[in-house]
Amino acid sequence: MINDSILYIGRIDGFMSAISLATKDTVWNFETFGQISASPNTGIFQGKQAVVFGSYDNYLYCLDKETGKEINRFESGYYINGAVALWKDHFISGGCDAWLRIINGTTGTPSDSIKLDTYIPASPAIDGNSCYIADHSGNVYEIGIKEGKISQSQKIVEATDESGTFVSVPALSKKMLYILSDDRNLYAINRKDGSIQWKYLQKGDSGESSPVVCNDKVIACSKNGFISLLDAATGELLWEYDTGEQITASPAVIKDAFYILTAKGTLFCFGN
Repeated sequence: MINDSILYIGRIDGFMSAISLATKDTVWNFETFGQISASPNTGIFQGKQAVVFGSYDNYLYCLDKETGKEINRFESGYYINGAVALWKDHFISGGCDAWLRIINGTTGTPSDSIKLDTYIPASPAIDGNSCYIADHSGNVYEIGIKEGKISQSQKIVEATDESGTFVSVPALSKKMLYILSDDRNLYAINRKDGSIQWKYLQKGDSGESSPVVCNDKVIACSKNGFISLLDAATGELLWEYDTGEQITASPAVIKDAFYILTAKGTLFCFGN
């Protein structure tokens, strides 16, 4: 994550690092006792600009953005694999203990929580007062939030014996939700009734990458290096590119271009 010309990056050795893009110097390091798998987020926590992230040491950390000093931490029952989402002044995090937790950034205290059917491998997606998240069994939930509390919860997709695991962060459009499964398919799901509008079989495993929806198109990456651009309404494949390198990161869209970083460290940029 880049914020105010500082790169904040979590590492598998358990460190969260802040690096100046101007000088290339390390501003600060903070050590946890487990790998950090997802990107951090920023927000106001107890009046301070904070960097918020989860670790495999079962804690959600809130650090002072400028100094890297710990402001607070919150214990989970197991690993925190996904990133933390921001809803107004609240932080929302899912854990591998199957709990979705809401923390009030103003008061610095837990606000509410709900236990899903099984563990949560990825991050929540927020749209207005709704939180969308998937669990390891193949359920997709819509969770309403009001005044920092959970106002309602429903499964818009219910897992079956044939369901794969939804491994990505949902990408949201006005009416649809796009999500990758470990059955190698990208699913387009109607947010209102949970019906599957289309699915697209990738040319490799889904891995840890999440899809991105932009300008009526969906960008998705397979772990073995294929990038696919699809029509968001129909699932028609519009364009495909084989990077020849493993992809575990998600696409980033900036203006009229999108960027993909491979596991080897090659940065690809595609325009229009």
